Amino acid sequence: ADLDRADPAGVTTISVPNSLVAYPEQLQQANAFVRKHDLTDRVFSQVANEPARPAWPRLMEGMQIWKDAAPDIPIMVTTYGLDPFLPDGLDRWTVHAPIFDTVNNTQVLERIHSGKEVWWYVDQTPPRPYGNFFLDFEAIEHRVLFCQTWALGVRGMHYWSVNTAPNGGSPWDNLLDVTPVNGDGFLLYTDARGPVNSIRWECIRDGLEDYDYLAVFNDRRRKLLEKTGHDALLKRAATVYNLGDVIPSLVDFTRDPQVLLKKRRDIAHMIVEMNAALGM
Repeated sequence: ADLDRADPAGVTTISVPNSLVAYPEQLQQANAFVRKHDLTDRVFSQVANEPARPAWPRLMEGMQIWKDAAPDIPIMVTTYGLDPFLPDGLDRWTVHAPIFDTVNNTQVLERIHSGKEVWWYVDQTPPRPYGNFFLDFEAIEHRVLFCQTWALGVRGMHYWSVNTAPNGGSPWDNLLDVTPVNGDGFLLYTDARGPVNSIRWECIRDGLEDYDYLAVFNDRRRKLLEKTGHDALLKRAATVYNLGDVIPSLVDFTRDPQVLLKKRRDIAHMIVEMNAALGM
C-alpha cells in the first residue's frame, strides 16, 4: 500500500529497516517483494552508522546474514575518518565528504572508476570550508555539494534526517544541536497543515537540478562523440563542461552565486545546441 502511494508521488529511493537482520524469515519475504516489484535499484538498507573497528567483525557477520537472506536488497554503511569501514563485499560505500581529502581517497575513487556505486554524506560535520546543509551556511554552500557529487562520480547523497528537532523541541524556536550548529538533520518545518518548506530545501532541489543538467549534458556529448562533423561544437562543449571555475576542490569552491548560475546557463545553452545537432 505504501508503494502504491509512493510511486505516483515520485519517490525514487526506499530504505529497508536494518532491524530485519534479526528476523531472517521476514527479511526473505522483503527480498521476495523487492524482486517481484523490480525494486533492487531503488531500495537499500543502512546496516550500520560510522562503526568503529572493534564492531567490524560482528558487523561483517550481520552483513553475511543479510546477503544470504536478501541478496536483492543492497546494503550500505556510512563511514568516516582515517580508518573507514570499506569492505569489498559492501554493496554501496557511503563515505563522509572529507574522506576524499584523506589517504583513503584513492581507494574510493578507484571503486568509482571501476563502475561500483559510491554515495557520500554530511551530517553534524564537516564544518566550513566544506559544504553542508547547516542553517548557518550560505545557500551556495548547500547547493554546491551536488556539483561536487557529479564531479567525483558519486551516485548518491545520503542524509540522515529531514525533520529531527533537537531534544524534541520546537524547530521554530531552536535548531541548535550538540556540534554546535543549527539545522543539522532538519530541512522541513512542522505545522498542523503539514510540512513547511525551507530555503535550504529549495537549494537542495536546485542542486539536484544542477546534477540533472550535467547528466543530460554528458549524455548529449557522448552521443555527439559517436558521430562525425561536430568537432567545433565538441570543443566548445568541453570548455563549458570544465567545472574548475566553480569547484576547484571540496573546500575551495566559489562563494559567488553568479559564477554557479552562469555555469548552469552555459550548460543549458550547450544542451540546446547539442540537441539541435543531434536532431532532437
